[in-house]
Amino acid sequence: MSESMYDIAIDRLWTADPWQINTLGGASVNSVSGDILTVTAAASGHAYRHLWLPVIPGMRIESEVWGRYLSGAPIGTGMFVDLLDHDATNVLANRQRLDFAGDDWKRYHLSYTVPLDQSPTARFARIHYGVKDTLGGDARLQLPQLRISRAYGVPIVIAKGFFRLTNGALQSLSFETPSLGVASMAFNGSTTVTVTLTHSWPAGPGPVIRPNILLTPSGNHFYIPIASAWTGGATPSFDVRWSNGTSIPNVSAIASNLEVHFLVYW
Repeated sequence: MSESMYDIAIDRLWTADPWQINTLGGASVNSVSGDILTVTAAASGHAYRHLWLPVIPGMRIESEVWGRYLSGAPIGTGMFVDLLDHDATNVLANRQRLDFAGDDWKRYHLSYTVPLDQSPTARFARIHYGVKDTLGGDARLQLPQLRISRAYGVPIVIAKGFFRLTNGALQSLSFETPSLGVASMAFNGSTTVTVTLTHSWPAGPGPVIRPNILLTPSGNHFYIPIASAWTGGATPSFDVRWSNGTSIPNVSAIASNLEVHFLVYW
């Protein structure tokens, strides 16, 4: 059975988030006209646009783009994938690259699988389009497309769990609902439960990319749980507070069981 691939929504005009522009060298060009990206760099410079994706070991990334290679070094102009650690600063091994060849427009396809032995260090993939390796080059790119695989056609689950708050006492019932990727939970004594995760998450530099957080309440009450205050980094966390429809109340004295099932996914 073939592996399911899912399209990632990106701006095919190269300008909106999460595209990042990277240019080195006074003579370098990194500009867009219509839907065509022009990248030109001298031998000591580079010019490319890139974006980040959270990854897990075994995930496959596929990138396609129309491209023309006009001049410059025969190596270093095209598409590249780098793996990075949790704060998106340290480039790891296993770079994948696809160099353009020829000045005719061609549809180029790059496929990359995150190595299984990179866990738990690799947290991010950075996908580059343009002149990357300071060898110089002149190219045109058009209509990028990005896909990823997700095992068995489901989202990538970062963490899941359950907790109960009663009269200010916080209880995590792992035997009722097994948790995944949860390091700790803590109640601040008034309004907020903070859930800290074990899976690190990029905090920058670059665009702020947040996972999806799904909260499902249970218990005999009318309070609505709200996820807020996501924080990335080596020990990412998010807050859960409750709304009564008009405000965020102090829930420390509520006798009803404030039960929350949560799912963090991307």
